[in-house]
Amino acid sequence: MWTMERRVAKVRPLPVGTVPVRSRGDFRVVRSNGRIETDWEGWARYALRFYAEKYGAQYIEYGSSPPKPSKQTLVPNIERLLIASAPIQVFIMSVRRVCRWEDQSETLKFLGLYLIFWGCDL
Repeated sequence: MWTMERRVAKVRPLPVGTVPVRSRGDFRVVRSNGRIETDWEGWARYALRFYAEKYGAQYIEYGSSPPKPSKQTLVPNIERLLIASAPIQVFIMSVRRVCRWEDQSETLKFLGLYLIFWGCDL
């Protein structure tokens, strides 16, 4: 939560619950021969709409217009990108450490693994 305090400028509540909750039994239909079947196409349409609103409406608003690019809007986004890419940065730094032989035991492990894979033609 501490990372969001500086970045949240305004909050807009969005309407939720406009698609009522229905069970799969609500999509059962009686065919002309008397058989009861499930209208899977109707259920799939309903489920898609229901879950899109439930999980997507919190991120996407109808008619929302993004702010114009400025220093105040770009800097927080760049900060978020840097924070979100931290695991990738750690991986790149570990590859760099291996390539530069900073920790010889770690580099020798990778070299041994590479030679085994090369010898097995993998």
